[in-house]
Amino acid sequence: MWRPKLILNQWMTHKPTPKQAAFLSLDHLEALYGGAAGGGKSDAMLMAALQYVDVPHYAAILFRRTYADLALPGALMDRAAEWLQGTAAKWNGGTKTWMFPSGATISFGYLERDADKYRYQGAEFQMIGFDELTQFQETSYRYLFSRLRRLEGSEIPLRMRGASNPGGEGHQWVYERFIVGGRDAGRLFIPAGIDDNPHIDKAEYLRSLSELDEITRMQLLQGLWVTDPTGKPFLAEWWEKGRNRYHLKDERIKNQTAARWISWDTALKDENENAYTACVVGELTPDYRLVIREVWRDKMQFPFLPDAILQRAQKWNYDGRLQAVIIEDKASGTSAYQTLMHTAPQWLRDILIAFQPTGDKGTRGGQAAVWCKRDCVMLPFPDGDAAWLYDFEAELFNFPLSVFKDQADAFAQLVIYLENLLAQGWQAREGMREQ
Repeated sequence: MWRPKLILNQWMTHKPTPKQAAFLSLDHLEALYGGAAGGGKSDAMLMAALQYVDVPHYAAILFRRTYADLALPGALMDRAAEWLQGTAAKWNGGTKTWMFPSGATISFGYLERDADKYRYQGAEFQMIGFDELTQFQETSYRYLFSRLRRLEGSEIPLRMRGASNPGGEGHQWVYERFIVGGRDAGRLFIPAGIDDNPHIDKAEYLRSLSELDEITRMQLLQGLWVTDPTGKPFLAEWWEKGRNRYHLKDERIKNQTAARWISWDTALKDENENAYTACVVGELTPDYRLVIREVWRDKMQFPFLPDAILQRAQKWNYDGRLQAVIIEDKASGTSAYQTLMHTAPQWLRDILIAFQPTGDKGTRGGQAAVWCKRDCVMLPFPDGDAAWLYDFEAELFNFPLSVFKDQADAFAQLVIYLENLLAQGWQAREGMREQ
């Protein structure tokens, strides 16, 4: 279906990489490409604009935040000129537009101020692209949807496309729109990095990135999406002054919760250090707040892991309310799951979940932090009844820079697994406040 628009497209001087081809073949209204630096974002945006230039009346526009960003060497306009000069396409410097023999056009624009969006009030496009989307304001992005139009009966798809690294003014809204809630809303994110781009000098680029500060380097090199500009997604202030806190022995909270889950992040000893295996026990209140009951961790080798999972499950199923034991379907977690499915009691086998995470630890942590920020996660007050809390909070509030990340990863896995339930509670509480 898409081969003529990619493989046989005469206007593309580069053959799309596999990640670029995946991005270009999407038929979704919205999609985001990138994450880490060096993944070929600008090329992907230019290719997306060129896909339908053989169709009469097709119009695309590509945005950068400022005109200077557009005109930089190697940036969008310079790259388009490199690809299209000497072809049948004609450049109009006054309107910053390439016109093709079919009558199709690709224009270049900028949105330095939010009011600049009104310059395009009467325009119509079938593809609108934002290079470095996190540099734009959300209001500008959303307004440009009003410019997506096509003639009745046209088979040209309407597309809103973005490419970006983490960081920048729009980091938060881009993260929540595409990474946290994107897939459920039909907005896809295609992650790509330096290893996905054969056209870049990897060694030289890595040397350049090594000069950056630690947080920026993590964002650009690893594509680390976090909700806090400092790189730490979990903020202690969300649980300060009694906010989102409960007493561990409070019978009212204890009696309210109706269901319980255990989430495991497993680790094996290697040659350098013995990493932790960690589990987080959580329960849900009637208004879908996640109450963290216990966080446990230990250093162990694999032969002891299945027994540890069984023992914690027995402890927390004392009242028959344990709904699931969630084990990361990766490395030692996969082995533990498979072992338990053959050796564990039937009641435990019935509730074992092999969970396949998406994204790296930083991305998952940022996703879980959104629900903490929305008052969906309750922690106990720091007292003698919650001796585990000190280590857990120390790791959580320093994540992803903490030495160990096992407790934070087990916690994030639990939040992501219950994400739809937490969303129901948050929406219900928002509705109550609006009334």
